[in-house]
This record gives sequence, C-alpha cells and structure tokens, in this order.
Amino acid sequence: MIGSSNNTITDNYISNNSYGIWMYGSLINNTITGNYISNNNAYGIYVRSSSNNKITDNNISNNFDDGIIVEDDSSNNKITDNNISNNYDGITIYDSSNNTITENNISNNNRYGVYARYSSNNKITDNNISNNNRYGVYARYSSNNKITDNNISNNNRYGVYARYSSNNKITNNNISDNNADGIYIHHNSSCNQIIDNLCISNFNNGIVLVSSPNNFISNCTVKNHTLSGIYLRRSYNNTIHGCCIQQNWRGIQLDSISKINKIINCSIDDNYWGVKLKGSKFNIIEKCNISENYCGVMRGEGNFIRRNNFIDNKVFDALGEINHINLYIRNYYSNHQTVLPHYLFGSNTDWFPRAEPYDIT
Repeated sequence: MIGSSNNTITDNYISNNSYGIWMYGSLINNTITGNYISNNNAYGIYVRSSSNNKITDNNISNNFDDGIIVEDDSSNNKITDNNISNNYDGITIYDSSNNTITENNISNNNRYGVYARYSSNNKITDNNISNNNRYGVYARYSSNNKITDNNISNNNRYGVYARYSSNNKITNNNISDNNADGIYIHHNSSCNQIIDNLCISNFNNGIVLVSSPNNFISNCTVKNHTLSGIYLRRSYNNTIHGCCIQQNWRGIQLDSISKINKIINCSIDDNYWGVKLKGSKFNIIEKCNISENYCGVMRGEGNFIRRNNFIDNKVFDALGEINHINLYIRNYYSNHQTVLPHYLFGSNTDWFPRAEPYDIT
C-alpha cells in the first residue's frame, strides 16, 4: 500500500513474497488483523512514514528479515496481540516515536526480540519477550521510552540492553534466566529509571551499569547470580535504593573508579561478598541491612559507610586493606554490641558504633 488510508487487511495467508505487507507514504488509520504472515524473503510487515495504524492478532513468523519494522518517522502505531517468532528481529522501531507494543508474544527470533534505534517515547508493555537468540530488548540511541510489565526471560544473552540511551523507564518487569546479564546499561546512558523489577537467575549479573552516570535503581529484587547482583563499572552519581539483593556471589560491586554513587536502604543478605568496592572512592553506603554474607563490605578507600546494620556476617563485617581507609560511621554490629570503638579487619575503625540496630525497612 502506498499513500492509502482507512483500509482493513484481515484473515489472509501471506507467504513467499518479497514483503508480506508493505505500507509506505503517509498511510493512516489502517488495520492489519488476523493474518498469517510467514516465509517472506524480507519483512513480514513493513511500515514506513505511516502513522495511526493498528497491527493486531497476527501470526508473523519465519520471515527472512524482521517480523515487523516501523521506521522513518512513523508514529502512534499500535502493535498488539501478535505472535512474532522465528524472524531475524521480532520488532524493529527505527527513527520513530510514540508507538505502542503491547501484549505480544515475541520469541525465538534470530537476533533481538524488540530493537529500538534512534527512537523515543515508545511504550513496550505487557509482552512476553523470551528465547530470542541475542537480546530481549535492545535500545540504541533511544530515549524516553517505557519498558514496563513485560516478561523478559530465557534470551540467549541480555534481557534488556541499552547503549547511548537515556531517560528510559524500565519498570515492573520480570527479567530472569537470561544467559548473560538481566539489564545491561552502558556507553554514557544516563538518567534511566530501573524500578520494581524482578531480576533472578540471569547467568552473569542482574543489573549492570558501565560508563553510565545519574541512573536510579530502586525497589528491585536481585537474586541468584553467578557474578554480581548489581555491578557498576566506571560509573558515577548513580543511586541504588531499596533493593533486595540476595544469594549472589557479590551482592553489589563497584569497580574501576566508580565514584559518588549511593547505596541506600537496601537489604544485602546471604551473598558471598555483600558489597565489594574495588578501585572505587567517595561512594556512600547508608541505612542498609548487611547480613549473613561471608563478608559484609570488602576493600575500597575513601568511601562513607554509615548507619548500617551489620548482622551475623559469617566471617567479616568489613575486610579492608592496609593503609586503605574507608569511613565507618555509627554502624551497628551484631558481634560488637557496645559503644566502644570497633576495630575492623585491615586499617578501618568505627569509632562510635551503635549499640542497638537501626530500624531499617
């Protein structure tokens, strides 16, 4: 279709063409529904410079290129209730904004489930995005998008991968059992909000920030990772707030000059290393419950560790290095219930420990 509007394409079997359906040139208010679109030599559905269209309840599979591509300033399109599988990418949004992708099954595609590039203000909600061969969702040079209420699991590498992408909201998703990291944010991606997500049993790390400042991670449950629950590398001025971080090799790791980050009101329990500070300075760990880890806090220099509860850590509450000093201030230690100074392993001392635990919820 070229320059045609207000059409309905329904209940067709569309296969073995170059394009399954081709929409180009200011098309508006078209509906594509109930079709079986498969085994085409390029895209299943190609939408270019077209807006306010509905793509719903189609089976789009085994196309050589993307199942659906929306590009070149296409806006306000709705992609809902489709089964999109075994294509190159499931859905690609390129240079387009204000589109909605909701309640689709996007699985077993050869590369990405959803790929947003140079695109903003799109919504990716309530989808099952699983078993794709690389990433579940990939945002590149894309900002102000919402990735909400999805199941993003069992993808062959990352659940959500963002590169050069800022001001996105990643909220209330199940991001679990991916074969690399659950969420991976890097290359100067800033001001993203990662809130209320469940990140469990991703193979490497739960949430990773690399060379990315000013992000906010809050109220996430991050459990059972072979490396770190949350890992920051060369990243600064990020906040980790109110997270439950359990049963990881390292609960939180700050690495390679990650500085001025805040870890506040977190529950960091039953990891091997609770918090590992490696080559990182001027970070704050405050009002956290740090309990039942092999070691509560390890290494670091010039960090502020204050008003936390260190409870029943198995060997060390804090393990420092000679002549590398962090500031431990008014923490509670279950193995030192007195206001006398508490000398920690290494060169650190909490001079005024608290005799009773803080009420941290």
